[in-house]
Amino acid sequence: MLHNQWEKYPQPPFTKQHTVTGDVRLLRGVVGNGLVARDIYVYLPPRYEQNAPKNVRYPVLYMQDGQNVFDDALSFMGEWGADETAERFATASRERECIIVAIPNAGADRMSEYSPWSRSSARGHLLGKGDAYLDFVVNTVKPIIDLSFRTRLQAAATGIAGSSLGGLIALYAAITRPHLFGFCAALSPAIWFAFGQLDVLAHTSALAPNAQRPRFYLDMGWREGKSHTAEGIPVMVADTRRLRDILSARGCEVQYVEDRAGRHNETYWRRRFPKALRLFLSSVSKQV
Repeated sequence: MLHNQWEKYPQPPFTKQHTVTGDVRLLRGVVGNGLVARDIYVYLPPRYEQNAPKNVRYPVLYMQDGQNVFDDALSFMGEWGADETAERFATASRERECIIVAIPNAGADRMSEYSPWSRSSARGHLLGKGDAYLDFVVNTVKPIIDLSFRTRLQAAATGIAGSSLGGLIALYAAITRPHLFGFCAALSPAIWFAFGQLDVLAHTSALAPNAQRPRFYLDMGWREGKSHTAEGIPVMVADTRRLRDILSARGCEVQYVEDRAGRHNETYWRRRFPKALRLFLSSVSKQV
């Protein structure tokens, strides 16, 4: 059975200092859609096992760059502390319990997988594999999660999140697949990487009726990027404000945060992640 293939994470012997809090599980070598194999990490809320007889089900947040979500030992520049935040919320209220799925990036293929569009630059041609990656998430990872754990299946109880390019692909997922993802958290999204195509998509996409439209959390730091508008606003801030306005005009609920001290790294995403998770859980309680 699939659920028997999940391991407790981390497992001894330990060769690095781990920073995992709570019940985190690991499924090794998940493959699908012709993409690079990767391990999948899942955080379960503290009352998950004791609530099994009651068949209690939980909302699910799918996070990109999964190496950085739970454990410093795996991370690029430090973890987001998603497990610590989720544990704190769950301890405070049963209404704030959720499952978090961390999907690691593909290393050298990260830029391709997180880009929905192919692009050419001075560095060469990049083949956009964004749709192939999301098909992997939707058709391989999500069915495994839904079969293995007691998840809520409604779009309103299913979120997707990421930062930088991970934020770009999360936005693309919610805009193009609102019937699957009812919430999106994009921290410091690399909107510039899409050369304006994400704005066009947000303008023209066939979003569901208002009650079913995805909810969005967007943020950006003022110390991200070197370019500024004529008014002195960082270009990355201006990009995110513009997308916020487009989504709001389409009838989507958007919470937007600007971090005046924010830089483009995990330290600041960890600091702002609780706001994103809180919005996700509050949106679940409203809709489900």
